Amino acid sequence: MKLKLIYCFAVLILAVAINHEVSASASQRIFKIGDSSVPIGKQYISPNKDYSVAQSELSNGDRRFLIKDLQTQKVDSSVNIDTIANYIFWNDDSQSFIGVMHIAQGSFATIVYRKNGKWTSTDYEPPYLGNTKKNIFQYNNITKLILMPNEVHIIYYVGFGPGVDDNTEMPDSKIYDIEVSLKTFKVINTKIMPTKE
Repeated sequence: MKLKLIYCFAVLILAVAINHEVSASASQRIFKIGDSSVPIGKQYISPNKDYSVAQSELSNGDRRFLIKDLQTQKVDSSVNIDTIANYIFWNDDSQSFIGVMHIAQGSFATIVYRKNGKWTSTDYEPPYLGNTKKNIFQYNNITKLILMPNEVHIIYYVGFGPGVDDNTEMPDSKIYDIEVSLKTFKVINTKIMPTKE
């Protein structure tokens, strides 16, 4: 009887552990980033259905995010963007969204969020390690986003090229994992990993 109780207790602990693992993995969303672009005017609705966001291009060439309050129909166009969005992902709490933004031969992340009742944005990029005097250019490319309830991991591939001549020593390519809090929108941690051993 005692052994049976211990066995049942062990099975219960295992079931709880398995459920926790499932719920932990279910609470994160992983997006592999490739070549794409968001059509001008296409609306992305927030999870709570309170907001929508679309990118627009004005007649003078300026690009902006148009964030619409679906309850009041009021549109906020205060967030200016210098380029086009390749992807837009809302966070679970509907108080922020992530844009994967296009740049020449790469991309960068911007998070647009509500602060004191207004929408604002912050960009997140790896540090620049190139050397323009030696014609060594750095290319940042987002390959993956891992969205969790309270944080996001922005995974960058960082490459370099070309040099002044064939003898220019090029830095090794790297993978950057930039972890950002979705509460404070500050960088929590940055991990740097080689692309090869």
